[in-house]
Amino acid sequence: MQALEQEKEHLTAENEGLTAQIAEARADIQLLKDDKEQAVKDKEEAEKRAEKAEKDLHSLEERRERLQLVMDNVSKEIKEYGTVKTLLPEAGALERATTYRDKKIKPLFTQVKNKIAAMAAQVKELAEEVEKWKHKYQKTKQAYNQI
Repeated sequence: MQALEQEKEHLTAENEGLTAQIAEARADIQLLKDDKEQAVKDKEEAEKRAEKAEKDLHSLEERRERLQLVMDNVSKEIKEYGTVKTLLPEAGALERATTYRDKKIKPLFTQVKNKIAAMAAQVKELAEEVEKWKHKYQKTKQAYNQI
């Protein structure tokens, strides 16, 4: 009887140990389930960010294409006006130099000066726009690569 009592105490202690191990295992399982749920949420969020980054990249590429058309037009204008045409209006037979300068050369000079200033401003504006888009593209590309 004493042996059975000892056996019973031993089994009870072993049972309590196993119960504690089961409780720890259940707690570990719950932690793993929580980690899995968080990982699934993180994955979904990362996929959404990747999708948004892809859309942003596509949008940037479309804008770059539109800007490329503008830049091509500017390049064409620069090529057209890049070479100074040496065609000056002819002076009249008895026209004085000051009259020729005031009536023909100054308006032509003002017109050329205004055209150059407008083109310079447009080039500067387009260069700033290109830099802005390059910077935004790099940020989006980095975010996309991180995802």
